[in-house]
Amino acid sequence: MANIYVTGEVASNTFPTVNPVQPFFNGSNDILHCEARSNRQEILIYSTYFGSWGDDQAKAIAVGC
Repeated sequence: MANIYVTGEVASNTFPTVNPVQPFFNGSNDILHCEARSNRQEILIYSTYFGSWGDDQAKAIAVGC
């Protein structure tokens, strides 16, 4: 099964974090990065915020195999 990776920008701390690297929200916008597995049940492996006190953006993601 392949994992699913999602990254983007969030403007609030309402997205749930799971095994976070940065569990808290900083600044006006932070990057949100998630990894999930789908094998008949969706399992969120991790979701975390990345960001500074400013406006942070994620425009792309690359995953090595």
